[in-house]
Amino acid sequence: MDIVEVLEKKLAKLPSGDHSKGLRAVRLHIGSAINHLRRGQADGDLSAFTDSIYRCNQAFEGSVKEAYRVLAGKSPEKQTPANIEKFLSSGNILRQRVLDQFTRYRTEWRNPSTHDYMLDFDENEALLAIVSVTVFASVLSDQIATRLAADSAERHSPHSTRRIAPDIPLRNEVASGIREFITTYQWDESLSGVDAAQHFQGSLAGHLSAQFSATPGVNVELSRRVNGREADVAVGRGEEMIAIEVKMMKRPAPSVIFSGLAYLDDLISRGFSDGILLAVASSSKDIVSREVTLGSGRNLLSIMDRGLSDIVYHFEV
Repeated sequence: MDIVEVLEKKLAKLPSGDHSKGLRAVRLHIGSAINHLRRGQADGDLSAFTDSIYRCNQAFEGSVKEAYRVLAGKSPEKQTPANIEKFLSSGNILRQRVLDQFTRYRTEWRNPSTHDYMLDFDENEALLAIVSVTVFASVLSDQIATRLAADSAERHSPHSTRRIAPDIPLRNEVASGIREFITTYQWDESLSGVDAAQHFQGSLAGHLSAQFSATPGVNVELSRRVNGREADVAVGRGEEMIAIEVKMMKRPAPSVIFSGLAYLDDLISRGFSDGILLAVASSSKDIVSREVTLGSGRNLLSIMDRGLSDIVYHFEV
């Protein structure tokens, strides 16, 4: 697998915007880091490996700034790197897998090379740094793509003028919003795999944000993390926090649905008040909803297209 090619494809699929120029610079810095590595390998110039690390650091800084631009919705120009990193590492800003890569590169490569001016790096260290920062930029681009999809969906979805009465369970309203989203979502045939899932999840969150915009106190979040576990999308109101787990697959797969239900059960045990499984195997607009009782005795709402609805009861949780 060519991880640089993976990164290039992810960046190419991102919608253009203020972030585009900075992310192109990230790719160029990674390319320069690779060229320094090759120069050191070919010429025996050991300083080239240290030069490679410094280029990786620039790619890291650029990735972090553009992530701040998109995820915070603010320009990074007047923010110090320390403030930006503090913002991204706090709360639920970065997904756990992105945060892990962020912490790893910052502690293993950026900080040592920045603060110790006498430090030199060898060929293996340069190679590891290139791989690390490229992977970080790749997984970060997925989260940026999801946020951009959410912002676009919220802008283009009709904003609701109705208010949810306090005595109506939030889960019922969320389920209604999901059903409406499924029937109106425009599938992008150019996206597949992780890219399609990120766009779907982001668009779902944006749609729900628009639908609940008239109800004070209702918040929609992407990748809400509670006690070490993340919900793909979460909708909260007061003490109610609904976890939405999205499972996308090419064909009906009972094992995938089982894992989704089990994960929701775990999320509820960690602090979410309720959960909804959204299982999609095609672009079908024929939606079925069913209650599924887990082994813990909890009832979860399962929303899925017709092709998946009949397999839920073929196993016991």
